[in-house]
Parts: sequence; C-alpha cells; structure tokens
Amino acid sequence: MMGFEFKREDDFHNLHPNIASYMERFVNHRLDAFERFSHSVAIKDFKSIRDYCHGQLGVAGSYRCFQLEELILYIQDFARNEDITPIEEVLPIFKAYLENLKTKV
Repeated sequence: MMGFEFKREDDFHNLHPNIASYMERFVNHRLDAFERFSHSVAIKDFKSIRDYCHGQLGVAGSYRCFQLEELILYIQDFARNEDITPIEEVLPIFKAYLENLKTKV
C-alpha cells in the first residue's frame, strides 16, 4: 500500500492581497492541469509526468500550497525512477486535495 502522508499545512490564507486575488484562478488551473496529468499517468508518459511536476513545484510554493508541493515532490521521485504504481495510488489523494482546496478559496 501507499506511503504518502501530508506533513505540512497550506498557508495560502496569509498571501499578500495582490497574490491572494489570483487564488481561485490558481486552483482552477491546477484542476485543469490535473486532468492532463491523469492522462499522462494512464498512458505511463513519464516525460510528461516529470514536466508536470517541474512546472507545478514553483507555483505551489509561490501560493503557499505546501501540501501540493509535498504531493508533487512525492510523485516526482517515482517519476524519475519510472515507477508508475505509487503515482497511480496517490491520484485519489491528489484529486481530493485539489477539490478540497477549491472549497477553501
């Protein structure tokens, strides 16, 4: 079974107001990107998975979404080793996280 657990809490409520005003758009873009990412996982396209991780890491930290950052780092480790099973197993947690995040912004 999977070994992923969140270790940090998000802190997007303390963003500068200029950045916070984009939070809803940020979350919507993450949900859209997740759909494309899920397809990459389904077809085991590790290059696209690695590219996705690389692109998400910077924005996750910028928006103080530390749990998103944790998920991406977890996935990235397995994508580098081309181990699809742990990535597939974390998808429901990832999707639930994003859907929950959407309700908080």
